[in-house]
Amino acid sequence: MQDDTLVDRSCRGAGVARTLKVVNLEHLQSLPQASATQWVQTYCAGTNTAILARKAALGFRCVHVMTALEGLPEAAALRRT
Repeated sequence: MQDDTLVDRSCRGAGVARTLKVVNLEHLQSLPQASATQWVQTYCAGTNTAILARKAALGFRCVHVMTALEGLPEAAALRRT
């Protein structure tokens, strides 16, 4: 499990979160259970366009918008696929 990924503002833009996501995915793929895995769940703020783009590049797609922690999503977030 990779829970919250918090990057200090002074280190943002250096690829820290992307590197953690890639290393975690590589580790997951190396596990015997990987062949039976159907999905990987991940969350981020709907306003974090940088990590949303990185996740899309890794093959993630938005299937649900969780609003419990961040309030109601804006209309643009509802249109994401």
